[in-house]
Amino acid sequence: MTSKVKRYWQIIKRERKSAKSWLKDKEFKELTIIEPTGWDPINFVESWNEKLTRDEFRYRALMSVCKLPPGGPLRYNCGVIIKYNKKGKCVICLN
Repeated sequence: MTSKVKRYWQIIKRERKSAKSWLKDKEFKELTIIEPTGWDPINFVESWNEKLTRDEFRYRALMSVCKLPPGGPLRYNCGVIIKYNKKGKCVICLN
């Protein structure tokens, strides 16, 4: 890995945004969080607005119930993913 690429990944790993901002990111723009169980339910607003790295956001999204469009990934590492197949049938994946 060149030093330029290594530096780019170091910057990306440190980038912090709110959950709302991450959902606008290219990687997550088609993801809909239905039940945000990855966030603190007692202080939800504060937790939702907390600045997170990409990996932290991914983890919290994976711990939540999410909906993906047709053709989206079948599942992530954990959590519940609700996906619609090409015929519009709902498929629930538990991991």
